[in-house]
Amino acid sequence: MVICFCINDLGALGLGATLNSLIKNCSDTRRLKLFFLCSNVHTKIKKSILTLLQENFFKGDNIFIDFYPDIIFKNYRSLQGDRTTYGRLLIADLIENNETVLYLDSDLIIETDIIKLQDIDLGKNAVGGVAGSDIRYNLEQHFYLHILNLPPTTTSFNAGVLLINVAVWKHQNLKEKLMQFADKHPNELLAADQTLLNGFFAGNFYRLPIIYNDLWYATSKPKDYNAIFHFVGSPKPWDLFGKKLHSGYINWKQYSSPQWEQNVMTRNKIAQLKRWWHIRGSYIKLLLNK
Repeated sequence: MVICFCINDLGALGLGATLNSLIKNCSDTRRLKLFFLCSNVHTKIKKSILTLLQENFFKGDNIFIDFYPDIIFKNYRSLQGDRTTYGRLLIADLIENNETVLYLDSDLIIETDIIKLQDIDLGKNAVGGVAGSDIRYNLEQHFYLHILNLPPTTTSFNAGVLLINVAVWKHQNLKEKLMQFADKHPNELLAADQTLLNGFFAGNFYRLPIIYNDLWYATSKPKDYNAIFHFVGSPKPWDLFGKKLHSGYINWKQYSSPQWEQNVMTRNKIAQLKRWWHIRGSYIKLLLNK
């Protein structure tokens, strides 16, 4: 089973718990092949990933691939100054075989056996994701409804967990088509490639069970069942004051590790402060709501 991550130094903060939980709850890691698409990722972080895999007795394969999103996707709207997430568009090009690929964000905890996803047949669908709200309730509703003229009941999906049908993706030349679509609307991509994917596929995707991308906001009620939990919005459990403000802190903390916190999170204190400045409005809203 091929699994891909797109990471940069800041995005790697949550990756430790994601990998720990993935491995600890996987029935057979020998069946896994992990690809890490790295956008300016420091060598020390790559070494920390390898150390984590070794400490967890990971038996599968792992591959690091460097890519440069600010060159490839320079014309497209960034997400808080970052374009790493657009790396999802490159995944099918990097896989030699026409396998189904599982893309995972690095802000997840995976409390289910990831191998189960390998048995899902996407049929003729290029992607599979967990269905979210109608596009009329999305942040990008103006783009979807008034520029793309999509029906308001079109179903959207969160792109943090995606199954990608590589054979269909390559056959339909989707990377080029998606980039052409983005070239027409570079400033409308409020959620970067997630907006792009939802606008392009317009509700035509395979519906995964909700347990494979269960959204967890800072104010969500605690979860007492097994799923792939996705820490969406800001702050994250590992952000400044996350212990006090995020309801999922305990769940995240049990999969964090001292090695990862020392070698990756401590090293990125300046980056964390920059992130705090970018998301300061989220802290204010959260505190006002409390």
